[in-house]
This record gives sequence, C-alpha cells and structure tokens, in this order.
Amino acid sequence: MKRRATTHLTAKLERNLLAYATAAGAAGISVLAFTQPAQGKVVYTPVHVLLGHGGISSFDIDLNHDGVADFRLLAFYNGCTTECTAGMFAQVMNGGEGVEDNQSTSHYPVSALALRPMAKIGPHAQFSPGKGLGILMVDILSFPSNGSRQVFGKWNNVKNRYLGLKFSINGEVHFGWARLHVRDHQHYIKAILTGYAYETKASKPIVAGDTGASLGSLALGAADAKSQPPVTKAH
Repeated sequence: MKRRATTHLTAKLERNLLAYATAAGAAGISVLAFTQPAQGKVVYTPVHVLLGHGGISSFDIDLNHDGVADFRLLAFYNGCTTECTAGMFAQVMNGGEGVEDNQSTSHYPVSALALRPMAKIGPHAQFSPGKGLGILMVDILSFPSNGSRQVFGKWNNVKNRYLGLKFSINGEVHFGWARLHVRDHQHYIKAILTGYAYETKASKPIVAGDTGASLGSLALGAADAKSQPPVTKAH
C-alpha cells in the first residue's frame, strides 16, 4: 500500500507541476528543472527569439545541444511586388526526422499542427515523412493586389502553441516541442519562440509544455526566459 501511495502522489505532483509550468509559460516565465526521474528526463531550453518583422529571419533549434541543428524556423516577407506574401516555415535539418502535421502525404504543402498545451507528442502522432524533407509549411499569409487575402496553415494569430518535433540521437527516435506565439500584422508576420524541450528516453512521448519542472525548481523560484537570451544566427 505504501508503494502505491507514493506512486500516486508522484503522478499527482507531476500533473500539478506541469499545470504550473504551462501557466508560467503563458505568462512568459520559464521554469527550470533541477531534479529529474531516473527513467528519463525532459531537457528544457528557455529562449526569447523574435522572428520576422523587427527580428531575425531564421533560428536554428538544437534540441539536445550536440552542435547539430535539428530544425530551423524561418520567417519571410516578399516585399509586395505583385502580391504581398508573408510566411513562416519549419525546416527539417540534419538531426530532425519530422514535424507533427495533419497529413499522411509527402506532397507540398504540409501544414504543421499548432498543438495546445498538454497535447501528447509521441510514436502514434503523424509526422512529416522522412529525413531532410526540406521546407514544411507552418503558416502563409497572402494579400493579393485586389485586397482579398488568403490564410493557410494552423498558425494564424495563436499564442502559446506547440510544434511537435521528432528527431534522432545516435539512430534512436526522440520527441520534443517548440513553443511559439505567432501574429500577423497585415503584410508581415511576427513570431516569438519562447522555449523548446525534448525527452531523453528514446521513443518516449512528451507532453506539450512539459519542462521537467520539479519541487526543487519551484522552491528556488521561476526564471524569466527573457533573462536568458539565446545565441542567435541570421541566415
């Protein structure tokens, strides 16, 4: 009975901590992990990266910090020559396997899902097929000269949504997420990447928004993601 009680309490604590971490993320606060379960852990990287208007055009995500980019986020704007088009993409890089999407086809474009907090990202999810897929559509806004507009994708004006990520470490599949706020301002896009994380145990699902927070981290206090700016590179 004692063993069952301990297991139940740990699960309940994890749910409470995840709820706290999700709420903190929505407020622009990052909860850092200090202790992790032995069977695997979530490695969380808090960042504050502005992409698109007023920021940089691209940013590389290296989930496990091995020096190899797993995914690249890109924002673009065509300058309204014949048609105003602004967009944002996720590109599968060397370590990446795919981004969670809503299609089973390899035909372009594929629309990446804008997952809500607590969504499960794992082996049963649908991911873009194959390594080196190239560009995977996140969002495109098109403003033709006649004044009408078309919006594609799932990321138009969303806050605190997650890209589901699948990548490999030494040939083994791992899952992760990247958290974004995306706004369109008529002829351009502005997106903020506020953090990303992955599960260290191969093939184990991860929950969107899980930072691996523990009681130890809560006792020490939450750290603002803005106080820990990343090293960014423009491409």
